[in-house]
Amino acid sequence: MVASPSKPSGSPIKPRSCVGWWMLPWGVSVWTAGFFVFGHYRNIAGLGEAASCLLVLLACGFLTGLGEWVRQGLPRPQRMPDGARLAFKLVGLAFTLGALSFVYWLFPVYHQPYYKPYFGALQGIAGLGTLLVVLAYIVYTDMCMDDPHDAYWHLGRAVILNWGSADRAILRTHLLGWMVKGFFLPLMFVQSLRGMNGLWTLLFQTASPTEYTQFHKLIFELMMTAEVCVAAVGYIFALQLFRSHIRSVEPSLLGWAVAVSCYAPFFDGVFKPYLDYHDALVWDSWLAPWPEMRVVWGCAILVLTTVYAASTFAFGIRFSNLTHRGIVTNGTYAWTKHPAYLSKNAFWWLVSVPFVAGGDPELALRHSLLLLGVNIVYALRAYTEERHLSRDDDYVRYALWMDRHSLFSFVGRLIPALSYARLHKAAAARVTSGGTDPG
Repeated sequence: MVASPSKPSGSPIKPRSCVGWWMLPWGVSVWTAGFFVFGHYRNIAGLGEAASCLLVLLACGFLTGLGEWVRQGLPRPQRMPDGARLAFKLVGLAFTLGALSFVYWLFPVYHQPYYKPYFGALQGIAGLGTLLVVLAYIVYTDMCMDDPHDAYWHLGRAVILNWGSADRAILRTHLLGWMVKGFFLPLMFVQSLRGMNGLWTLLFQTASPTEYTQFHKLIFELMMTAEVCVAAVGYIFALQLFRSHIRSVEPSLLGWAVAVSCYAPFFDGVFKPYLDYHDALVWDSWLAPWPEMRVVWGCAILVLTTVYAASTFAFGIRFSNLTHRGIVTNGTYAWTKHPAYLSKNAFWWLVSVPFVAGGDPELALRHSLLLLGVNIVYALRAYTEERHLSRDDDYVRYALWMDRHSLFSFVGRLIPALSYARLHKAAAARVTSGGTDPG
């Protein structure tokens, strides 16, 4: 992708998005079809529910990824495959999968029943057919890549102790990228399976949503299930063939800490004991005496949920925490740099209503401060992500453009210290002065 230069006057131009705007309706259509396929055939070819779910996600990811080919063209072979190079890549792949399997075997958390569907799905699709697909993918991408000496080749060289020809920076990105995938994919897959099962039950095995609360629950579950399925697909399809591979991984410990603390099992050690702002009172029961207000409040919640889901769909097959896989500048990301975080955090305030707390002012203040603490964690996530992505000049141009054009650009004008140009001075100066991208 060629970035647009800044205007001579110093006014930045928004770079072209790595994902086309039409990927949102296309992704929604593909996921909807996949959901109905899974609902009707939850035991494809006798593989079992979990493996069938994985096959549906793979099909959805492949069909969504076709959009990359439509937009940029299918990568074309540039060379004939080389047997020795392919052998090193296979060694690197085998070592990667073996190391990941060892981690799953070693840590007790992955022996919990929660993760059983994930490992059952992997066992269900393991076989000669999958092996042949993997081999075909490796051969074809080897023929198409500008530099066929990818991370698997470097790792294969390292495995045979030939460190002199192995690039340690490439190996580090490869290791961290697989740490991201290995941690998040099991979570997202299990949530996808549970979400699709639950949504199917809501749609066809319960009473029709005649009351607003039932309708609200249905739409909410629809959005959240779609979002987590797209996220799962994103972790699966970090592939060179679709140009959705990992360019870089979050380099700081702070970035990793604030990200993984928001997910199990670390969530139980951070948010529950220290930042638990919940009580028995939620928005629906609070507003029960005022049905009209309850509908308005509930619709606001659904709007935020829709924005959150649309923000994940905007990535196509590129969604992933802690990694850079291309800069998205359209869809909800044309409104603000962090639409998912903003909508999610606003959603929590509207759902949990911590400022009410049963009419107890002291408890309301405590719960509000605790939720504010959660908001600060997500602000840190946004900051570390911006710092990481700012190694890419495209992102810097996008962020500088958003300083002037986002829905919340007034915040940066009122408090200049919160603008991107002030928070990330070095990156902004590098781009506006015509410097080169160090990353």
